[in-house]
Amino acid sequence: MSHKRDQLVEMGEALFVKHGMRRVTVEEICRRAGVSKPTFYKHFRNKAALARYVDELWIEEALQQIDAIQAAEFPFSEKMEQILALKQELAARPGPEFLQDLIGLDIDLSHGLRRVMDFLVKSQQEGDVRADIRPEFLLAAFEALNSLQYDQRIRDLYEDAETLAGDVFKLFYTGALSREQREASLVESEAGAGSVAEGEYQ
Repeated sequence: MSHKRDQLVEMGEALFVKHGMRRVTVEEICRRAGVSKPTFYKHFRNKAALARYVDELWIEEALQQIDAIQAAEFPFSEKMEQILALKQELAARPGPEFLQDLIGLDIDLSHGLRRVMDFLVKSQQEGDVRADIRPEFLLAAFEALNSLQYDQRIRDLYEDAETLAGDVFKLFYTGALSREQREASLVESEAGAGSVAEGEYQ
């Protein structure tokens, strides 16, 4: 990516997050980035194309972090905690106005969904995700649950996007866990509850 395109992306991202896409003009992005309008249109068809590009960069960055988490040598439950934290961070990143703008854009998620599918198949092979459900159905369930984040009726129930993203994630992965992982999670929960109870009586 060229230096001028870098500047446009960096400034566009900052302005979109702060004000939302609809309240930001191409002129303002160019002025603050120190780039001419012809240069902007050389790289992006319009500001929606720039917003789409910013979101795709965020998604790719998150997928790379998920790949690193998957490759790490620690328990599956800990990996899930880190992926949950990452998903909540990604949900909070755009801010409420820009998130609403992104919902209306045609973002290509096929690449990300293929990576999710690879993750599900690998997790099934390793015994972390239940193998008695087809990975294609698990992926469809993930997509359906994920779409709830963009349902205004559901979003109105939550104070922020990251809490909603957390609930979606927890519901999906709790249902997808293998019996061994569910039992391990139950033991961890009971151990944590026991520690709290013991602390209350000290």
